[in-house]
Amino acid sequence: MAEQMGTSPTYNSLPQVWEQLGSERQRQVTRLMAHLAFNLLMAQFDGSQKEEKDVKPIGRAQNPS
Repeated sequence: MAEQMGTSPTYNSLPQVWEQLGSERQRQVTRLMAHLAFNLLMAQFDGSQKEEKDVKPIGRAQNPS
């Protein structure tokens, strides 16, 4: 399948792209970005919880003698 050149508009900035999206598509993009941000935060939180579980608490040093 041959790609057609010059059939889609060229955008120079993200605001230009955003303006060309319909309002429903803008809502979908906004929801997607919020979902991705939430998943990133949860992954970081889950990772820090795992690190805390993996760390052994340091007790008093025992005298080897």
